[in-house]
Amino acid sequence: MVLILVFIAAFATIVGLIWVGVQLFQEQEDPVGDRLQELQTNSMVNTQRTATQRRKAGGGFLNRFVYVISLIPGADGWIRDNEKKLGRAGIRNKAAVNVFVVCCFIVMVLLMAGMAWLQPSSSASWDPPW
Repeated sequence: MVLILVFIAAFATIVGLIWVGVQLFQEQEDPVGDRLQELQTNSMVNTQRTATQRRKAGGGFLNRFVYVISLIPGADGWIRDNEKKLGRAGIRNKAAVNVFVVCCFIVMVLLMAGMAWLQPSSSASWDPPW
């Protein structure tokens, strides 16, 4: 009976992963973003995109650290998104984003160290419960 439940759970997991993979590669509709882009292309004001601006490496340890993190693919967009979120929350200090990124990095390193510490040294010594 337990073996049947394990196979059903494995099948549901595989079906879920396949469904998520299919959903991931489908084109997502963004009517608000499309309208915004259309308005910006037709506007008379010359707007400069923030995505083309690079983060500066100088200005202290925190700025250099955030610059190195922003070189990771996708991290610069994540940093800019969090900068916007912090601005909407009322935190407009330039160092706030740097402190946020450093704190996220420290939490990630601590979680990875905890995972490595708690992980068994050899997977062969672990016996499954069934």
